[in-house]
Amino acid sequence: MQAEHSVRRIGPVAMLAVVVLGGAVAWFAFRSDDGDMRSRPAAPIAKTDDTARIPEVRADRGFVGSDACRDCHAANHASWRDSYHSTMTQTASDESVVPSFDGVRLTSRGRTWELSRRGNEFWVRMADPDWEMAMQSRGVNLLTVTNPPIADRQIFMTTGSHNFQTYWVAGRPRRLLIQLPWFYSIADGQWIPSEDSFLQPDPGRQFSHWNAFCIRCHAVGGVPGISNDSPFIETKVAEFGISCEACHGPAEQHVSLHNASQQSGQPVKRDADPIINPARLTPRRASHVCAQCHSKEIPEKDMTSFHQAGLRYRAGDDLEGLRHILRAEDRVGSNLKDQFWNDGACRVGGDEFNGLVDSPCFLDESGEPQISCLSCHSMHHSDPAKQLAEGMDGNHACTQCHDETQYTDQIESHSHHRPGSSGSLCYNCHMPHSAFALLRGIRSHRIDSPIVYSTNQRGSRPNACNLCHLDRTLDWTTQHLTGWFGSPDVDLSDDDRSIAASLLWILKGDAAQRAVVAWHMGWEPAHEASGDTWQAPFVGQLFQDPYAAVRLVASTALKSLPGFADFEFDAVDATLDRSRAVSDVVSRWESAAPLEPAAERLIGQDGAIQRRTLKRLLRNRDDTHVFINE
Repeated sequence: MQAEHSVRRIGPVAMLAVVVLGGAVAWFAFRSDDGDMRSRPAAPIAKTDDTARIPEVRADRGFVGSDACRDCHAANHASWRDSYHSTMTQTASDESVVPSFDGVRLTSRGRTWELSRRGNEFWVRMADPDWEMAMQSRGVNLLTVTNPPIADRQIFMTTGSHNFQTYWVAGRPRRLLIQLPWFYSIADGQWIPSEDSFLQPDPGRQFSHWNAFCIRCHAVGGVPGISNDSPFIETKVAEFGISCEACHGPAEQHVSLHNASQQSGQPVKRDADPIINPARLTPRRASHVCAQCHSKEIPEKDMTSFHQAGLRYRAGDDLEGLRHILRAEDRVGSNLKDQFWNDGACRVGGDEFNGLVDSPCFLDESGEPQISCLSCHSMHHSDPAKQLAEGMDGNHACTQCHDETQYTDQIESHSHHRPGSSGSLCYNCHMPHSAFALLRGIRSHRIDSPIVYSTNQRGSRPNACNLCHLDRTLDWTTQHLTGWFGSPDVDLSDDDRSIAASLLWILKGDAAQRAVVAWHMGWEPAHEASGDTWQAPFVGQLFQDPYAAVRLVASTALKSLPGFADFEFDAVDATLDRSRAVSDVVSRWESAAPLEPAAERLIGQDGAIQRRTLKRLLRNRDDTHVFINE
């Protein structure tokens, strides 16, 4: 699998089609075949779809659009415009499309996509996605089809502008917007097959559409317009991207009131103005403004109503009265088990509210929320990358509630780490990167203290201590937590007492553990705490992992280790000999100066890897299917 153009060989990332919550929301996924289009004469090019169009942008139902906010709220409008929320969905143009489309040829799973520019338009020549989906719906085995009809399709929309960007073409059946099954990694300059980006077993070919899923969070006032009474999908939005009215509510009446006020000279009474300022809401309702997108939930009890009229939630509403926010108990006997660790912590990045609601910090003694997302984040007064409010990128985020004298002036006596070190940063111990999204570790928003679970417990969450101290055992961590904080003893296995926890997780853990720990193998604070000269041969073992996402994360982590910055490995090319890549990593590592023996790191007295133990752990790898949809 390769991109035949000037950027580097393809690396990782993401967007899948799944059925969420037993049919509550369908991503309308269609699998297709792995046939080689280039091996036989191509079928004739299909006629360009004459119904192709982007969703209608219509400011109705009380919406007016962000331009109406600019004159009176210039500073806030400018800070929002600088955020990645504003460019989440855009029409395809020179300004919005990040990569070059000139002469780019992408191949994956036996299919080819040829990208091109036609004046100011962006086009792709591809296997006709309408035909492929129709054939599959009729029961045709697409694996046997090697010369499907070819179609020229215009790129109409983009989604994403920060980490990754994907693209949408119009489909004939009912005017769906169908995903070009590739992502462009903005930071790395790489094209990535979308099927390989989520943490899931290899799904083969898949298609996603925008109209009934992405519309929920990537546009304002979206109406899928799906009805059995109409042959076409009549999708409309109030505005593309995540704009002012997503967080402040429809502004038509607000604008009308203030226009009248300017004419009359009479001020608008606050209780007469329906516009919402999340900062003035209760912590619960303020968090709901963010949770409308940043949560794992069943979006609407009446999906027919959603398909025809859009989501009912508006900023200021009680979200939990309209949707069911998923909790750990929902995973019992359901397909939701993959979304949570065994201790109930949400392990899906982007679903921060599911972690926050289970945090001891969230509720006061009466059971009412005392903090909200806005306690640490700000849309208008923050760096757009993480949108942490001013001063909230350090320990003040915690000491605004907790005793600053104890946790700042006496930080070493509390953290048992040197002041100013990563071990004395509250986030690293109480919000470790134990969730997963975008092919990286994401900070958990279940704010709690480190807890040790035996690696023999399937699906256990890696603890903060061993995500930084990669070279230490669970027994080492237990002794320190017990001695420092009185934490209870844990029933540990012999391996837990003698082998570094990180190695147990990446060699015999499940796919979520392997992915999270692999990312930490490339995390600079972990290198500072545990060194960076010993991890390479173990990270290299993940090059044979059955999950493409794990292989991609491992490939990135390996490049951060000394001597491997130039090591090339295509993690998604199914034709490669991955065992050879593993051997190459081990050989390069062994050719460097031998390390001191360290039994917990599986380095024997001769400075070589303890291969017998390594193979035993790999044989016992937890191959339970894991699917984390972001």
